[in-house]
Order: sequence, then C-alpha cells, then structure tokens
Amino acid sequence: MKKKGELKGEKKAAVHGDTVDFKTSRILKATVLILSLMLLFSLRPLDVKASEDTVSLHVLATPFKIQGEKKADNIKLDWNAVTGASSYTLSSSSYKKGKYKQIATPTSSTYEIYGLKHRTYYRVQALDAKGNVLATSEVISGKPVNCRSRVSLNTFDNTKTSSIQGLKSKFRMGKNYYQFGFERADDGSLTMWQSTSKDGITYGTKKAVALIGAVDELKSCKLESVGAQQRSDGTIVIWAHYENRTDYTLARVINISGKPGGPFTVHASFRPQGNDSRDLNFYVDDNGNGYLISAAHGNQDINIYKLTDDWMEVLPEQVSPAITVLKGQRREAPALIKQENWYYLFSSEAAGWYPSACKYIAAPTIQGLADAPLRQVGNTSTFGTQSGGIFMIGNTAVMAANRWSNSWKYPDPITAGSRLMPLALKDGYAAFDYYQNIEYNVEKGIVIPVQAGENLSLGKPVVANQSTAANAGFEATKANDGISYDSSNYYQSVAGVEPWTWTVDLGQPSLINEIDITFKRVNGSETYQSYLLEGSNDGVHFVTLKDCTDNKVIGFNENEINNTDTFRYVRIKVNNSTNVNNGQSASWARGINELTVYGSPVIPNPSK
Repeated sequence: MKKKGELKGEKKAAVHGDTVDFKTSRILKATVLILSLMLLFSLRPLDVKASEDTVSLHVLATPFKIQGEKKADNIKLDWNAVTGASSYTLSSSSYKKGKYKQIATPTSSTYEIYGLKHRTYYRVQALDAKGNVLATSEVISGKPVNCRSRVSLNTFDNTKTSSIQGLKSKFRMGKNYYQFGFERADDGSLTMWQSTSKDGITYGTKKAVALIGAVDELKSCKLESVGAQQRSDGTIVIWAHYENRTDYTLARVINISGKPGGPFTVHASFRPQGNDSRDLNFYVDDNGNGYLISAAHGNQDINIYKLTDDWMEVLPEQVSPAITVLKGQRREAPALIKQENWYYLFSSEAAGWYPSACKYIAAPTIQGLADAPLRQVGNTSTFGTQSGGIFMIGNTAVMAANRWSNSWKYPDPITAGSRLMPLALKDGYAAFDYYQNIEYNVEKGIVIPVQAGENLSLGKPVVANQSTAANAGFEATKANDGISYDSSNYYQSVAGVEPWTWTVDLGQPSLINEIDITFKRVNGSETYQSYLLEGSNDGVHFVTLKDCTDNKVIGFNENEINNTDTFRYVRIKVNNSTNVNNGQSASWARGINELTVYGSPVIPNPSK
C-alpha cells in the first residue's frame, strides 16, 4: 500500500474560520500554490459511550426529508447492538408515559418511520433467541420538521463537488473577520497571506503577512492538518504537521502565532516530547486548556499532549506526559470534540488516500480516552470518504468527511472534496448515514438531510439461485440487514463463480430512485467491481437499470436510477473484482456489506 508521502499532490485548503474548502492538486503549478491547511473544526460537537458488549441500549433519532417532499416528516432510528440479542422490538406511543404499542420487530439496529403527523415517543427492547428481554432503552421522541417556506435553504450536494455556504470565520478583530492561508513562492518556500471581511463570508484581496522568527523553517516544506485558534487577547495560534516536500520522514509539528495584520512569528519545528507526529488536531477545551492530538509511533498510536496556558508550547514530559490512546490501531486524522460533558475522538483508518472506516472513542475525561473502547460508526468506507473535521450548524454536529478522489489511481470524475454527514448524538453514542443532499441554513441553524426515497430493501427477502449461494457465515441476508459499519458482516458468494448475482424482493412494484452499494473493502488491497443493476417484476425477466461494467470507484458506490418504470425485484450482477493497485483479479475480495434500494412503493406506506 502506498503511503501518503508517496502519492502525487498535496492536500490543500484555505483557513477562514470554521469553513474549509478541501481540494487536492495533482500537478504543482510553477508559481503559486495554496498549501495543505486541514483546519480542525474545534466547535463543540459530538458523540459516544458504551460498547456492543454491554446490556445498555441507547437509541438515536435523525429526522429527514424524502426527495421531492416538502416536510421532513420521517425519522431514522439507530441503536447500539446488544451482545446476545437475536432481535429487537420497537414500540411507540403518542405520550411519553402512555401505553406503548409494538410496531416492528427488526433484527438489525436501524429502522425508518415515514410520514409522522405529530411528536411520537419510541422505545426499543433487545431480545435473546428465547424472547427474553436483555435490555430496554430510554424513551426517545421524534417529530416532523416543517421546512419553512420563508427561510432560504442552501443545498450541499453529496453527489458532486460542493462547498458550504454561510459559515463565518471564527477569527475576528474589531469589526473585521479574517482568513489565512499559505502560498508557495518561486523559490519553493511558503508565504502566508490574509484577507479581510466585514460580514465573515465575502473576503477581499489576499495580502502578504509579514513573518519573523524561524522563517527558514518554511523553505522547502509542506504543512498539513493545520489547526488554528484565537485567544481572548486576539492572538491567533496555529499548529500544523510539518514535513519536507518530498516525503514524510520529518514527522514534526510547527507553531506560528500573531495578531491579524501581522507580523506572525514562526517558531522552530520539533517532535513533541521526542515523538514522531503526523496528522494532528489542535483542540481547546471549554476551560481554556489547549491540546495537540497527533498520530504517533509510525501511525500506530495517537498521542494527546497538553499545551502551556498560552497554547504556544507542548508541556514537557516530566510535567504532563502524553496520553496515548488507540494503541496499535493505526488511526489518523484525529478530531477531538466535547458535548454534554463527554469527550469524543473520531479518527480515520490509515489507508493512504482511499476511503476508510471512521471510528471513535469517548470518555467523560480526556485522560479516560486512554481506556475507551474503539467503536464502529457509519459505514465500512465512511460512504466513500475518510473521517474529517466536525462543525456545528445550530445544534446539529456535521462531519465534513474527506473524499480524496483526485489522488486515487482512478479519480472519480464526479465527486471530490467533502461529503457532509449530519450526526445523531445521545448518551455517548453516535450515528450517521449517507444522504444525497443536505439542506441547511447556517444563520437559522437548520440542517435537513434529504434521502432519495424510502428504504425499500431493508430486511426484505433475498431471492436465491445457484450464483447467490453463500459461504458459511456470510449469508445473502447480510447484504440488506442495515448493518454497513461492521466489516465482518457481509454477503459473500461461493468461490469460483463469476459472474455472481444477488436479488432482493421488494414485496411490490416500486419506483427506484437510487441504489447504494457498500462492497467489501480490504485495506491496502482495495478493489473495484464491474457490475450491472437490473430490475424485474416477475423475478425471471430482467432489464438493465444502470450499467456499471466500467466502474472503478472502490468501496461505496451510489447509483442514481433514471428509469420511470416500476420494479418488484432488484438484482446486482457482479462480473468481477479487480485489485486497484495491481490490476489483477481479486475474486477473493468479493462481497457486499450492504445494498440499499431507495424509492417509493406503488402502494404508499400507510402512514403517508
């Protein structure tokens, strides 16, 4: 597997407060290049607590809108898996302390409810194979959200390269807002620029910032994972991962500080407490304590270092030794946040530039993160991205997950940059899902995920034939059980059969809007699949819904379907799997973690 330093291009972004426009450049221009600023969103965010091996049960609710509808009157419920549970019961009531009526018996830990008319309360119970109750959740409520017609909503399109509108810079002095960045000069060194704004959104011309101190440190280097915070006296403190331009052998941090308008002082680069340091996060707690969180020990662990009161230096080891977390887990891109007295550390699996699994740990104290278990969340490939920074829109935490498509061997011609993932948070647990679009208004604090339709395939019968036979333990039903975050939970056809197919019976003819597939992913030996998506009404005669035989996107594939006919059966026919690194056949990596069909049934859901 290639390491980041061996790939062409540099991650880059401009720092302007809580908004970062992530991009990847594969060709270095001869003159000016805005360099690699991956600002760590340090707003008060997010999630997590107990593990899958506990009897505690926590439910999270995400309201969402269905494409083409006016109201966000649908609720996605997610809860933690309970060890020993073979099924769950979902009950609802119009009153929190009223009588609860069972409405579903899902076998997975997710369920969607459509067409809510009013606030409704929900409770989940986990049952063992004999029907004994293992755990009962606290009650959680959901209600329809009116998409106010008088409020203008922006749309972030996750299927295209998009940017976030309306987020103001957090750097301010007097009546002016500021944003900062770096450009590469003709001699290869970095220069710093700033631009100003009266409203925090529209900025003027970039102007050079005077630099003093260890300026030679910025000659022939690159900066990544740049984090910045502003002290109460107006001083802006910047910490970044510091490397030479050719590889990743320096593994240092660098500190730059100053007030808007300059000059800014460049402090010498170094290894914190003598440890190598790569991807990092600069975090300031609500009590004013500052911390650096960085990948250490050859990316094997993550270290948390406490800073001096002015955030300018790492405290010596004898005063405050580093807190080592995620030992031996090979995690990177850390993002530390706090919400309701819980600290949450999200990170990405080390996978070069390719999509990888986002996971998190959480504890009531920063020290407690050292013993916190690593939890799965979202999707085995973070829906085609890597875990990214987290920021707030109103009361909703949103992850800007990084899609480094331009640095893949076969770049996605459509999507690069970031994908937004609104996060559901409660009692130390987190959940997020993929949505085509996110409607939002930063000023009003509105975030509305927009789904391509109802989930038509969750838990529906799988139609088996010879080519859908499965290896023991990897049954066909695992491809539509709603569990897409567990890398060990997937369907795998028997060896030696190509092409192979998998078919789901939706139960009735339905209009198909989108089919999302999470293929099995092997870190370091990533694969792409050649496949067809087909529809039928009798389960025998199929027509093509989308031809993906030329697909080279690995992991998560989202497929918009442009066919106005209705179909009861949906089939995927996989011709082969290919190792993206060497171009060789990789049938050993075949498998589907999850296939989800979105659309609308001919006979509407009774609650609609």
